[in-house]
Amino acid sequence: MEKKTIGQFIAALRKASGMTQKELAEKLNVSDKAVSRWERDESAPDLSLIPVIAEIFGVTSDEILRGERAGARETTTERNSEKGKKQIANLLNKSKTKFQMYSLASIGIASAGLFAAMVFNFGFLKAHVGFFVACAFFAAAIIAEAVFYISVKSAVNIEDVEEELLAGTQGYIAKWLMGTLLGIIAMFAFCLPLFIFIHDAYWGLSADSWLFAGMVFAGAVGIAGLLVIWILSSGINGQNPFAATEKEIKRNQLKLHYVKVTAIALAITGGVHIVFCGIAAENNNFAKGTTFDNYDDFVKFMETPVNSYEYWDEDGMNDVVIMESEVAMDSIGDIENEDSFITDEDMQEEIVHKEQLCDKDGNVLCEYQERNQSIAMIEYGKAEDGYLPIKVYTRRDFSFAAHIMNDVVNPICALIYVVEIAIGVHLYFKKRQLV
Repeated sequence: MEKKTIGQFIAALRKASGMTQKELAEKLNVSDKAVSRWERDESAPDLSLIPVIAEIFGVTSDEILRGERAGARETTTERNSEKGKKQIANLLNKSKTKFQMYSLASIGIASAGLFAAMVFNFGFLKAHVGFFVACAFFAAAIIAEAVFYISVKSAVNIEDVEEELLAGTQGYIAKWLMGTLLGIIAMFAFCLPLFIFIHDAYWGLSADSWLFAGMVFAGAVGIAGLLVIWILSSGINGQNPFAATEKEIKRNQLKLHYVKVTAIALAITGGVHIVFCGIAAENNNFAKGTTFDNYDDFVKFMETPVNSYEYWDEDGMNDVVIMESEVAMDSIGDIENEDSFITDEDMQEEIVHKEQLCDKDGNVLCEYQERNQSIAMIEYGKAEDGYLPIKVYTRRDFSFAAHIMNDVVNPICALIYVVEIAIGVHLYFKKRQLV
Protein backbone atom coordinates (compact mmCIF):
# COMPACT_ATOMS: atom_id res chain seq x y z
CA MET A 1 0.00 0.00 0.00
CA GLU A 2 1.46 3.36 -1.02
CA LYS A 3 2.34 5.93 1.61
CA LYS A 4 -0.60 8.20 2.57
CA THR A 5 -1.56 10.74 5.19
CA ILE A 6 -3.11 9.51 8.42
CA GLY A 7 -6.59 10.40 7.16
CA GLN A 8 -6.11 8.77 3.77
CA PHE A 9 -4.68 5.66 5.41
CA ILE A 10 -7.65 5.39 7.79
CA ALA A 11 -10.04 5.81 4.83
CA ALA A 12 -8.25 3.08 2.91
CA LEU A 13 -8.33 0.71 5.88
CA ARG A 14 -12.01 1.44 6.49
CA LYS A 15 -12.97 0.79 2.90
CA ALA A 16 -10.85 -2.37 2.78
CA SER A 17 -12.74 -3.61 5.85
CA GLY A 18 -16.11 -2.81 4.26
CA MET A 19 -16.94 -0.41 7.07
CA THR A 20 -18.85 2.88 6.78
CA GLN A 21 -17.83 6.12 8.42
CA LYS A 22 -20.79 5.86 10.78
CA GLU A 23 -19.85 2.32 11.86
CA LEU A 24 -16.26 3.39 12.55
CA ALA A 25 -17.50 6.43 14.44
CA GLU A 26 -19.70 4.25 16.66
CA LYS A 27 -16.73 2.01 17.52
CA LEU A 28 -14.65 5.04 18.45
CA ASN A 29 -17.51 6.83 20.22
CA VAL A 30 -17.16 9.90 17.99
CA SER A 31 -19.39 11.46 15.35
CA ASP A 32 -19.31 10.36 11.70
CA LYS A 33 -18.54 13.98 10.82
CA ALA A 34 -15.33 13.71 12.85
CA VAL A 35 -14.32 10.59 10.87
CA SER A 36 -15.12 12.43 7.63
CA ARG A 37 -12.89 15.35 8.64
CA TRP A 38 -10.04 12.94 9.41
CA GLU A 39 -10.27 11.30 6.01
CA ARG A 40 -10.31 14.70 4.28
CA ASP A 41 -7.21 15.70 6.31
CA GLU A 42 -9.07 18.64 7.83
CA SER A 43 -8.19 17.37 11.31
CA ALA A 44 -6.45 14.42 12.94
CA PRO A 45 -7.78 11.89 15.44
CA ASP A 46 -6.94 12.36 19.09
CA LEU A 47 -3.70 10.68 20.07
CA SER A 48 -5.53 8.47 22.56
CA LEU A 49 -7.64 7.03 19.68
CA ILE A 50 -4.65 5.90 17.59
CA PRO A 51 -4.16 2.56 19.46
CA VAL A 52 -7.92 1.89 19.25
CA ILE A 53 -8.02 2.55 15.48
CA ALA A 54 -4.96 0.34 15.01
CA GLU A 55 -6.63 -2.50 16.93
CA ILE A 56 -9.85 -2.19 14.87
CA PHE A 57 -8.01 -2.57 11.56
CA GLY A 58 -5.33 -4.98 12.77
CA VAL A 59 -2.37 -2.70 12.22
CA THR A 60 0.13 -1.02 14.54
CA SER A 61 -0.05 2.49 15.93
CA ASP A 62 3.18 3.26 14.13
CA GLU A 63 1.63 2.29 10.79
CA ILE A 64 -1.36 4.58 11.45
CA LEU A 65 0.94 7.48 12.29
CA ARG A 66 3.16 6.89 9.22
CA GLY A 67 0.20 6.34 6.88
CA GLU A 68 1.46 3.09 5.36
CA ARG A 69 2.01 -0.58 6.05
CA ALA A 70 5.37 -1.59 7.46
CA GLY A 71 7.33 -3.41 4.71
CA ALA A 72 9.80 -6.17 5.35
CA ARG A 73 12.60 -4.11 3.84
CA GLU A 74 11.61 -0.80 5.32
CA THR A 75 14.67 1.28 5.99
CA THR A 76 15.38 3.55 8.93
CA THR A 77 15.04 6.57 6.67
CA GLU A 78 11.49 5.56 5.76
CA ARG A 79 10.53 5.00 9.39
CA ASN A 80 11.77 8.45 10.33
CA SER A 81 10.44 10.36 7.36
CA GLU A 82 9.96 14.08 7.84
CA LYS A 83 6.27 13.82 7.11
CA GLY A 84 5.77 11.15 9.76
CA LYS A 85 7.72 13.16 12.30
CA LYS A 86 5.60 16.21 11.61
CA GLN A 87 2.36 14.30 12.07
CA ILE A 88 3.55 12.76 15.33
CA ALA A 89 4.78 16.15 16.57
CA ASN A 90 1.39 17.71 15.79
CA LEU A 91 -0.43 14.99 17.72
CA LEU A 92 1.91 15.35 20.69
CA ASN A 93 1.46 19.13 20.66
CA LYS A 94 -2.28 18.59 20.63
CA SER A 95 -1.99 16.42 23.74
CA LYS A 96 0.12 19.08 25.45
CA THR A 97 -2.45 21.77 24.66
CA LYS A 98 -5.29 19.55 25.87
CA PHE A 99 -3.59 18.86 29.21
CA GLN A 100 -2.84 22.56 29.60
CA MET A 101 -6.56 23.31 29.24
CA TYR A 102 -7.38 20.52 31.70
CA SER A 103 -4.94 22.00 34.22
CA LEU A 104 -6.48 25.44 33.86
CA ALA A 105 -9.87 23.85 34.54
CA SER A 106 -8.47 22.33 37.75
CA ILE A 107 -7.13 25.73 38.80
CA GLY A 108 -10.59 27.16 38.11
CA ILE A 109 -12.19 24.62 40.44
CA ALA A 110 -9.72 25.48 43.20
CA SER A 111 -10.27 29.21 42.62
CA ALA A 112 -14.01 28.66 43.05
CA GLY A 113 -13.25 27.12 46.45
CA LEU A 114 -11.17 30.16 47.44
CA PHE A 115 -14.02 32.45 46.40
CA ALA A 116 -16.49 30.35 48.43
CA ALA A 117 -14.23 30.71 51.49
CA MET A 118 -14.28 34.49 51.08
CA VAL A 119 -18.07 34.53 50.81
CA PHE A 120 -18.54 32.47 53.98
CA ASN A 121 -15.92 34.42 55.93
CA PHE A 122 -16.83 37.98 54.98
CA GLY A 123 -20.49 37.52 54.16
CA PHE A 124 -21.62 35.18 56.94
CA LEU A 125 -18.73 35.38 59.46
CA LYS A 126 -18.28 31.60 59.21
CA ALA A 127 -14.53 31.20 58.81
CA HIS A 128 -14.49 27.49 59.65
CA VAL A 129 -17.32 26.69 57.24
CA GLY A 130 -15.56 28.63 54.51
CA PHE A 131 -12.33 26.73 55.15
CA PHE A 132 -13.94 23.28 54.89
CA VAL A 133 -15.98 24.23 51.82
CA ALA A 134 -12.77 25.44 50.16
CA CYS A 135 -11.04 22.17 51.10
CA ALA A 136 -13.81 20.24 49.30
CA PHE A 137 -13.16 22.25 46.14
CA PHE A 138 -9.39 21.80 46.49
CA ALA A 139 -9.81 18.02 46.83
CA ALA A 140 -12.05 17.94 43.74
CA ALA A 141 -9.46 19.94 41.80
CA ILE A 142 -6.66 17.53 42.75
CA ILE A 143 -8.75 14.48 41.82
CA ALA A 144 -9.69 16.05 38.48
CA GLU A 145 -6.06 16.88 37.73
CA ALA A 146 -5.01 13.30 38.52
CA VAL A 147 -7.69 11.90 36.17
CA PHE A 148 -6.65 14.32 33.42
CA TYR A 149 -3.00 13.37 33.85
CA ILE A 150 -3.64 9.63 33.68
CA SER A 151 -5.73 9.97 30.50
CA VAL A 152 -3.21 12.17 28.69
CA LYS A 153 -0.21 10.22 29.96
CA SER A 154 -1.55 6.98 28.50
CA ALA A 155 -2.26 8.72 25.20
CA VAL A 156 1.35 9.82 24.66
CA ASN A 157 2.81 6.37 25.40
CA ILE A 158 3.06 5.33 21.74
CA GLU A 159 5.66 3.15 20.07
CA ASP A 160 8.43 4.11 17.66
CA VAL A 161 8.39 7.80 18.58
CA GLU A 162 11.65 9.70 18.72
CA GLU A 163 12.82 9.49 22.35
CA GLU A 164 13.70 13.16 22.72
CA LEU A 165 10.36 14.29 21.28
CA LEU A 166 8.41 11.95 23.56
CA ALA A 167 10.49 12.93 26.60
CA GLY A 168 9.90 16.60 25.87
CA THR A 169 6.13 16.07 25.71
CA GLN A 170 6.07 14.04 28.91
CA GLY A 171 8.27 16.63 30.63
CA TYR A 172 5.93 19.44 29.56
CA ILE A 173 2.92 17.55 30.93
CA ALA A 174 4.78 16.79 34.17
CA LYS A 175 5.62 20.48 34.64
CA TRP A 176 2.00 21.51 34.20
CA LEU A 177 0.95 18.78 36.63
CA MET A 178 3.39 19.91 39.32
CA GLY A 179 2.61 23.59 38.73
CA THR A 180 -1.14 23.00 39.01
CA LEU A 181 -0.81 20.92 42.16
CA LEU A 182 1.49 23.55 43.67
CA GLY A 183 -1.05 26.27 42.89
CA ILE A 184 -3.86 24.29 44.54
CA ILE A 185 -1.75 23.60 47.63
CA ALA A 186 -0.79 27.29 47.82
CA MET A 187 -4.51 28.21 47.80
CA PHE A 188 -5.05 25.71 50.61
CA ALA A 189 -2.22 27.33 52.58
CA PHE A 190 -3.76 30.75 51.94
CA CYS A 191 -7.01 29.54 53.56
CA LEU A 192 -5.30 28.00 56.60
CA PRO A 193 -5.61 31.19 58.74
CA LEU A 194 -9.40 30.75 58.62
CA PHE A 195 -8.98 27.56 60.64
CA ILE A 196 -5.87 28.30 62.70
CA PHE A 197 -6.55 31.86 63.87
CA ILE A 198 -10.29 31.54 64.51
CA HIS A 199 -11.32 29.42 67.51
CA ASP A 200 -15.00 30.32 67.38
CA ALA A 201 -17.00 28.59 64.64
CA TYR A 202 -19.35 31.58 64.49
CA TRP A 203 -16.82 34.25 63.68
CA GLY A 204 -14.81 35.54 60.73
CA LEU A 205 -11.31 36.80 60.03
CA SER A 206 -10.66 40.42 59.04
CA ALA A 207 -9.43 41.08 55.50
CA ASP A 208 -6.04 42.53 56.46
CA SER A 209 -5.27 39.72 58.93
CA TRP A 210 -6.24 37.03 56.42
CA LEU A 211 -4.33 38.69 53.57
CA PHE A 212 -1.11 39.05 55.56
CA ALA A 213 -1.13 35.60 57.15
CA GLY A 214 -2.40 33.92 53.99
CA MET A 215 0.35 35.46 51.87
CA VAL A 216 2.97 34.29 54.35
CA PHE A 217 1.64 30.71 54.35
CA ALA A 218 1.12 30.57 50.58
CA GLY A 219 4.52 32.16 49.92
CA ALA A 220 6.29 29.61 52.13
CA VAL A 221 4.51 26.74 50.39
CA GLY A 222 5.23 28.22 46.97
CA ILE A 223 8.95 28.63 47.59
CA ALA A 224 9.22 25.13 49.08
CA GLY A 225 7.30 23.67 46.13
CA LEU A 226 9.48 25.42 43.55
CA LEU A 227 12.58 24.08 45.29
CA VAL A 228 11.15 20.55 45.14
CA ILE A 229 10.37 20.95 41.44
CA TRP A 230 13.88 22.21 40.80
CA ILE A 231 15.44 19.28 42.67
CA LEU A 232 13.38 16.83 40.60
CA SER A 233 14.14 18.65 37.35
CA SER A 234 17.88 18.60 38.13
CA GLY A 235 17.81 14.82 38.06
CA ILE A 236 17.79 12.23 40.85
CA ASN A 237 19.79 9.05 40.25
CA GLY A 238 19.76 9.82 36.55
CA GLN A 239 15.98 10.18 36.46
CA ASN A 240 14.67 13.51 35.25
CA PRO A 241 10.88 13.72 34.80
CA PHE A 242 10.93 17.31 33.55
CA ALA A 243 13.97 17.99 31.37
CA ALA A 244 14.62 16.17 28.11
CA THR A 245 18.01 17.72 27.34
CA GLU A 246 20.99 19.25 29.06
CA LYS A 247 19.66 22.62 27.92
CA GLU A 248 16.52 22.08 29.97
CA ILE A 249 18.61 21.30 33.05
CA LYS A 250 20.57 24.54 32.64
CA ARG A 251 17.33 26.47 32.26
CA ASN A 252 16.03 24.95 35.50
CA GLN A 253 19.23 25.92 37.28
CA LEU A 254 18.69 29.49 36.12
CA LYS A 255 15.12 29.34 37.42
CA LEU A 256 16.41 28.20 40.82
CA HIS A 257 18.65 31.26 40.85
CA TYR A 258 15.60 33.47 40.36
CA VAL A 259 13.81 31.64 43.19
CA LYS A 260 16.77 32.27 45.51
CA VAL A 261 16.95 35.97 44.59
CA THR A 262 13.19 36.39 45.12
CA ALA A 263 13.36 34.63 48.51
CA ILE A 264 16.27 36.85 49.62
CA ALA A 265 14.44 39.99 48.49
CA LEU A 266 11.29 38.96 50.38
CA ALA A 267 13.35 38.16 53.49
CA ILE A 268 15.08 41.57 53.39
CA THR A 269 11.79 43.42 52.91
CA GLY A 270 10.17 41.40 55.71
CA GLY A 271 13.07 42.13 58.04
CA VAL A 272 12.94 45.85 57.33
CA HIS A 273 9.16 45.79 57.82
CA ILE A 274 9.43 44.11 61.22
CA VAL A 275 12.29 46.34 62.42
CA PHE A 276 10.52 49.46 61.22
CA CYS A 277 7.30 48.52 63.00
CA GLY A 278 9.21 47.70 66.19
CA ILE A 279 11.15 50.97 66.19
CA ALA A 280 8.03 52.99 65.41
CA ALA A 281 6.07 51.32 68.19
CA GLU A 282 8.90 51.62 70.74
CA ASN A 283 9.71 55.28 70.14
CA ASN A 284 6.18 56.49 69.40
CA ASN A 285 7.41 58.00 66.15
CA PHE A 286 3.94 58.25 64.66
CA ALA A 287 2.20 59.54 67.79
CA LYS A 288 2.19 63.34 67.57
CA GLY A 289 1.36 64.29 71.14
CA THR A 290 1.05 67.85 72.50
CA THR A 291 4.12 69.74 73.76
CA PHE A 292 3.87 72.37 76.54
CA ASP A 293 6.67 74.88 77.21
CA ASN A 294 5.03 76.38 80.30
CA TYR A 295 3.09 75.10 83.29
CA ASP A 296 -0.04 77.18 82.78
CA ASP A 297 -0.90 75.59 79.44
CA PHE A 298 -0.07 72.14 80.78
CA VAL A 299 -2.31 72.62 83.84
CA LYS A 300 -5.13 73.97 81.71
CA PHE A 301 -4.93 70.93 79.41
CA MET A 302 -4.87 68.47 82.32
CA GLU A 303 -7.81 70.15 84.08
CA THR A 304 -10.05 70.28 81.00
CA PRO A 305 -12.86 67.79 81.77
CA VAL A 306 -12.70 65.07 79.10
CA ASN A 307 -14.38 61.68 79.35
CA SER A 308 -13.00 59.03 77.01
CA TYR A 309 -13.73 55.41 76.31
CA GLU A 310 -12.47 52.95 73.75
CA TYR A 311 -14.46 51.22 71.04
CA TRP A 312 -13.92 49.41 67.77
CA ASP A 313 -14.63 51.64 64.80
CA GLU A 314 -15.63 50.63 61.26
CA ASP A 315 -12.02 50.04 60.24
CA GLY A 316 -11.47 47.62 63.12
CA MET A 317 -9.11 50.06 64.84
CA ASN A 318 -9.16 50.82 68.56
CA ASP A 319 -10.27 54.46 68.51
CA VAL A 320 -11.26 57.04 71.11
CA VAL A 321 -14.44 59.07 71.43
CA ILE A 322 -14.12 62.22 73.53
CA MET A 323 -17.08 63.84 75.28
CA GLU A 324 -16.72 67.02 77.30
CA SER A 325 -18.68 67.58 80.50
CA GLU A 326 -18.50 69.77 83.57
CA VAL A 327 -17.14 66.89 85.65
CA ALA A 328 -15.31 63.83 84.34
CA MET A 329 -17.51 61.03 85.64
CA ASP A 330 -14.75 58.41 85.13
CA SER A 331 -12.70 60.22 87.77
CA ILE A 332 -15.55 59.86 90.27
CA GLY A 333 -16.51 56.25 89.68
CA ASP A 334 -18.93 54.02 87.80
CA ILE A 335 -22.49 53.41 88.97
CA GLU A 336 -22.76 49.64 89.33
CA ASN A 337 -26.46 49.36 90.28
CA GLU A 338 -29.54 51.36 91.08
CA ASP A 339 -28.63 51.57 94.80
CA SER A 340 -25.21 53.10 94.09
CA PHE A 341 -25.01 56.87 94.17
CA ILE A 342 -22.43 59.62 94.51
CA THR A 343 -22.78 62.13 97.31
CA ASP A 344 -21.73 65.74 97.20
CA GLU A 345 -19.03 64.92 99.75
CA ASP A 346 -17.57 62.23 97.48
CA MET A 347 -17.56 64.63 94.54
CA GLN A 348 -15.98 67.37 96.62
CA GLU A 349 -13.27 64.98 97.81
CA GLU A 350 -12.45 64.04 94.24
CA ILE A 351 -12.36 67.64 93.14
CA VAL A 352 -10.10 68.67 96.03
CA HIS A 353 -7.52 65.97 95.22
CA LYS A 354 -4.78 67.41 93.03
CA GLU A 355 -1.57 66.24 91.39
CA GLN A 356 1.66 68.09 92.06
CA LEU A 357 4.86 68.42 90.04
CA CYS A 358 7.82 69.22 92.29
CA ASP A 359 11.50 69.86 91.67
CA LYS A 360 14.30 67.91 93.36
CA ASP A 361 14.15 70.21 96.38
CA GLY A 362 10.45 69.57 96.90
CA ASN A 363 9.28 72.94 95.62
CA VAL A 364 5.91 72.79 93.85
CA LEU A 365 6.31 73.73 90.20
CA CYS A 366 2.66 73.27 89.30
CA GLU A 367 -0.50 71.78 90.75
CA TYR A 368 -3.51 70.46 88.94
CA GLN A 369 -6.55 68.23 89.20
CA GLU A 370 -6.43 65.64 86.43
CA ARG A 371 -9.85 65.76 84.82
CA ASN A 372 -8.65 64.87 81.33
CA GLN A 373 -9.28 61.12 81.16
CA SER A 374 -7.92 60.75 77.62
CA ILE A 375 -4.27 60.92 78.75
CA ALA A 376 -2.26 57.84 77.76
CA MET A 377 1.32 58.89 78.54
CA ILE A 378 3.33 61.91 79.69
CA GLU A 379 6.99 62.58 78.81
CA TYR A 380 8.83 65.07 81.03
CA GLY A 381 11.93 67.07 80.18
CA LYS A 382 15.12 67.20 82.21
CA ALA A 383 14.79 67.79 85.97
CA GLU A 384 17.29 70.69 85.90
CA ASP A 385 15.06 72.43 83.32
CA GLY A 386 12.03 72.11 85.57
CA TYR A 387 10.77 69.11 83.57
CA LEU A 388 10.01 71.39 80.62
CA PRO A 389 9.05 70.85 77.90
CA ILE A 390 6.29 68.42 78.82
CA LYS A 391 4.82 66.23 76.06
CA VAL A 392 1.41 64.66 76.58
CA TYR A 393 0.05 61.76 74.50
CA THR A 394 -3.66 61.00 74.41
CA ARG A 395 -5.28 57.75 73.38
CA ARG A 396 -6.31 59.41 70.15
CA ASP A 397 -2.65 60.15 69.40
CA PHE A 398 -1.80 56.47 69.68
CA SER A 399 -4.89 55.54 67.70
CA PHE A 400 -3.71 57.85 64.93
CA ALA A 401 -0.29 56.19 65.06
CA ALA A 402 -1.91 52.78 64.72
CA HIS A 403 -3.87 54.02 61.72
CA ILE A 404 -0.64 55.25 60.12
CA MET A 405 0.94 51.84 60.57
CA ASN A 406 -2.05 49.91 59.24
CA ASP A 407 -3.16 52.31 56.51
CA VAL A 408 0.22 53.49 55.23
CA VAL A 409 3.21 51.42 56.29
CA ASN A 410 1.68 47.93 56.05
CA PRO A 411 0.01 48.51 52.63
CA ILE A 412 3.28 49.89 51.21
CA CYS A 413 5.18 46.84 52.46
CA ALA A 414 2.45 44.53 51.12
CA LEU A 415 2.75 46.22 47.71
CA ILE A 416 6.52 45.68 47.75
CA TYR A 417 5.95 41.99 48.58
CA VAL A 418 3.54 41.61 45.65
CA VAL A 419 5.91 43.38 43.23
CA GLU A 420 8.84 41.19 44.28
CA ILE A 421 6.78 38.02 43.91
CA ALA A 422 5.45 39.16 40.52
CA ILE A 423 8.96 39.87 39.24
CA GLY A 424 10.18 36.52 40.53
CA VAL A 425 7.29 34.65 38.87
CA HIS A 426 7.89 36.53 35.60
CA LEU A 427 11.58 35.64 35.57
CA TYR A 428 10.85 32.04 36.57
CA PHE A 429 8.42 31.38 33.73
CA LYS A 430 10.14 33.55 31.13
CA LYS A 431 11.44 31.52 28.21
CA ARG A 432 15.16 32.08 27.68
CA GLN A 433 17.36 30.73 24.96
CA LEU A 434 20.38 29.21 26.68
CA VAL A 435 23.52 28.47 24.70
